[in-house]
Amino acid sequence: MGSLNKHGIALLDLILAIAIIALISLIAVPNIKQFMPGYQQRQFLSALDTLVQTGWQQALATRAVHKVLFDLNTNTISLEKATEVVDAKGNAQYAKAKGNGLSTQCLIPFSIEIKQFFIEGFDEIARYTGNKNAAKIWFFIMPDGFCQHVVINMIDTSAKEIKQIGLVLNPLNGRFYAYDEFQKP
Repeated sequence: MGSLNKHGIALLDLILAIAIIALISLIAVPNIKQFMPGYQQRQFLSALDTLVQTGWQQALATRAVHKVLFDLNTNTISLEKATEVVDAKGNAQYAKAKGNGLSTQCLIPFSIEIKQFFIEGFDEIARYTGNKNAAKIWFFIMPDGFCQHVVINMIDTSAKEIKQIGLVLNPLNGRFYAYDEFQKP
């Protein structure tokens, strides 16, 4: 008596495997998307904190003023270092800082909208509302490690419910602290 030798995958086995994969995808994909808004927000806050910490450490090490520049037209944040060159008004010129293996630029996700940007108690967003050419806001990190007092209030629109985020920069250690509501300067 001979036995049937099975070679390969039967069509029924293949259809069953595809159906199982489709069922798992239908269940898993919507659940994964629920976690993405929080993940994207955490990634942004972590990148911003790393960028400011890099500037803080470089300011101490190089004894040079550093600038954290928010370009709201391009949704980028970059770290710049003061150079020896001054302009006609006597203001220092800035160049992109070197990261020593760390990034000196990060992107603001499109789901994050900055509503208020207080530097030393004054809302820079309110000052330049409607002026697209002035959509660059920055704060300084001094060579002694002190930062300007900064409060950034933003919303995250990526979730079903709009989430408020308040960031407060500790001027002594260059660390941002995040809150679930807008903060006052």
